[in-house]
Amino acid sequence: MLAMNYAKSVSGYQYLAGLSIDSAVDAALAFAVIYQIFASELQHYPAVHKMGGSTFRGITIVLVVAAVVLAWGVPGRASNSWFSMYTVLQRTARVLQCGQLVFLFLFLGYFRLCWRGRRFGVLLGLGILASVSLAVNAIQSQLTIGKEQSVTRGLLTLTNQTAYLIAVGIWIFYMLRKEAVVPPSHPELPEHDLGTWNAELERLIKP
Repeated sequence: MLAMNYAKSVSGYQYLAGLSIDSAVDAALAFAVIYQIFASELQHYPAVHKMGGSTFRGITIVLVVAAVVLAWGVPGRASNSWFSMYTVLQRTARVLQCGQLVFLFLFLGYFRLCWRGRRFGVLLGLGILASVSLAVNAIQSQLTIGKEQSVTRGLLTLTNQTAYLIAVGIWIFYMLRKEAVVPPSHPELPEHDLGTWNAELERLIKP
């Protein structure tokens, strides 16, 4: 995208098309990462695994409906129809991502599930990026093309790029950070411990 931005042979519509493809790939990867982290965290807790997966899918459907209603009820106001459509679609994707991240944090926090380290760092950076991008695209979708809005668009672009740099910095920090080894919370019992059990039972039933 940086090369297309500075290439003189690339028109504005071509750059917007490339930006749309880039954003679609970005959104697909973000959804895949969120779901994969959620599934990998629940696999250590079989009691809530099935319920968590069903709830996650239900919440995603609700968020899709809410995002579509928002896109229909609050369309873009930009003079350029392609740019207006791009900002609305980007806003829709960020609404889904922010909603899934909020559900993920609330669900794991409610059940007091233990999670830390790199997975937390990935979601923290993604949460900052998605929330800032949602705010930026929500504002951009309501801006018209004009000289008065050029400064605002510049500030919004700077804010979005700063959020990307912060997210990347968080990801690099957690990737390079040494993870602490967490001992298993439920160590396995010895296979043959009948003698101890028998002694304890005799002690309990002995008058």
